[in-house]
Amino acid sequence: MASSHRLGKRIGGAVALAAFLAFLVARPGLAGEPELEAARAAQHAGFAAEAANLGMVHAHLQHAINCLVGPDSEAFDKAQANPCKGLGKGAIPDALDDVARHRYELALERAKAGLVALGLEDAKRNAAAVARILREED
Repeated sequence: MASSHRLGKRIGGAVALAAFLAFLVARPGLAGEPELEAARAAQHAGFAAEAANLGMVHAHLQHAINCLVGPDSEAFDKAQANPCKGLGKGAIPDALDDVARHRYELALERAKAGLVALGLEDAKRNAAAVARILREED
């Protein structure tokens, strides 16, 4: 009798584990949503490209960077907004393949260039490039 009780507990535990794993697979948001993270980064790069002053260009570029790299990266600025909070670990770490990861990394390099740009037009030009790269318009 004790043996069948232990077997029942093991089967019950296995069923619970299988249900939990099925829940994780059915909820891709828990694993990261790189396409959505990249789309949010593109949106903020677009905001940066249309901003009226350098401070706003830089702020929105940092928001895009935050979405691309995620909170575990040194490039993530905790003092700035994270429009991708709760979507994953960042588009780059969550990338589904090398082609997407490469595109996100190219966008990150342009965003970093715009972030250090001292001229409004140069910063906006980089921001527009980030948006195009992430929207696959380049």
